[in-house]
Amino acid sequence: VMPKQIKRAAGVFKQKRSADDSLIISRGNVQLGGQEIYVPPRLLQGIIPSVLSEAFHFWHGEDDIIRGVPINSGSNSSTWFNYVLEIVIEGDLNNNNNNNNNNNNEEENMEN
Repeated sequence: VMPKQIKRAAGVFKQKRSADDSLIISRGNVQLGGQEIYVPPRLLQGIIPSVLSEAFHFWHGEDDIIRGVPINSGSNSSTWFNYVLEIVIEGDLNNNNNNNNNNNNEEENMEN
């Protein structure tokens, strides 16, 4: 017989999960004159190669640029990762999706 306390250890699938507490790590960047927020590697999985997420700490700036700073710096710096990365997302993702949907609708209308 399974103990009642662990019988539903996976949770109740029909119950809506409430928001959990979270921690935001921020820092002031003097060079930028603004704040940056730390981006954990798990949020970048599938977006950037894992070799980069293992070698850099990523920070999201107020200017919407994600900067990667080498984890090992100073005397322990790597010969492969001794630079700063900048990830810039250009354009409005919502408008691009709407434009693609509009183009598809126009093509469908032309076929009919």
